Amino acid sequence: MRREKKNKFNIYEEQKQAYLRAKDRAQLIKDKFPVLASLSIDMAFEYPDWGVNPNPNQENFGPEDKAFFEFQCPDRECIRGKKGGFNLSDAVSKLVKGHLEEAQGTIICQGWQDRERIGSHRCLWKMKYKITATYVDK
Repeated sequence: MRREKKNKFNIYEEQKQAYLRAKDRAQLIKDKFPVLASLSIDMAFEYPDWGVNPNPNQENFGPEDKAFFEFQCPDRECIRGKKGGFNLSDAVSKLVKGHLEEAQGTIICQGWQDRERIGSHRCLWKMKYKITATYVDK
């Protein structure tokens, strides 16, 4: 039993460390998107089996922040692997490339629901997002 707990901790700790390393390696917004003055991402999470969903969240970014737009799943037991969590990097890049002021959409977490269900049951938390950008030239 003790060993199982240790392995479970290691999976989540390893996942956390990988996330932090990726965030640390990300470029600054001013370097990756020099035309971007600010960016705001509104997020609302839903899970069909829960009666209550977490409160909506907002992240604000400026030129000195990291251009890191990956958000962790609200389910602490989720094993993200390569497909889990919510990566808005492509959505942000498309928004900035098109010089658009707003984009919105929905992403579904494709991680595994928990350690015991790896390979058999996806997490399926849903994130509805709205990205709002302001540009240096406006």
